[in-house]
Amino acid sequence: MKKLFSAVILCAIAAGAYFFLSSGDYAQKTGKAVARGNLKTGIYKVAYDQADFRGWKAFFSMQVDETGEVKTVKYDYEGKNGVNKTQDAGYNRAMKNKNGLGPESYCPRFEKSLIIYQDPAKVDAITGATHSYHTFKDFSTAAFAAAARGDTTPISVKQPETVDPAAKEKK
Repeated sequence: MKKLFSAVILCAIAAGAYFFLSSGDYAQKTGKAVARGNLKTGIYKVAYDQADFRGWKAFFSMQVDETGEVKTVKYDYEGKNGVNKTQDAGYNRAMKNKNGLGPESYCPRFEKSLIIYQDPAKVDAITGATHSYHTFKDFSTAAFAAAARGDTTPISVKQPETVDPAAKEKK
């Protein structure tokens, strides 16, 4: 019985070691999160192809250094007037009044979390910023997949919100 138990434990350890050591290859093939240090050096950018119905266009960039780790991240939305959401005092004030926080606080939190965890899947949502969280997660996952391949071609994502949902309901 002890031999069987020892064999099972040994197999579990071997399987865990195999999974851990091969996770980078798996990630590159599937486009899922890539293990720390398995990214190619470069700057990776993702943005919507156009602004949403409110006039905001989300964009994301990350820089991967020679060690294969994410060193800088920028996530924001550019407005029609060229001002970003994080810098738009009026927008931030309105969001704080409505949700308790604005993009000037949640965008940097998403950025910092990605640098700390080095994995888009480990970045947590923030209450009051659910929509921006999903965009951040989609963009960072796409950037990680490109960084795993070393493809620094900017990624353009089709904007899903070109029409106000309230206008669709009135039809």
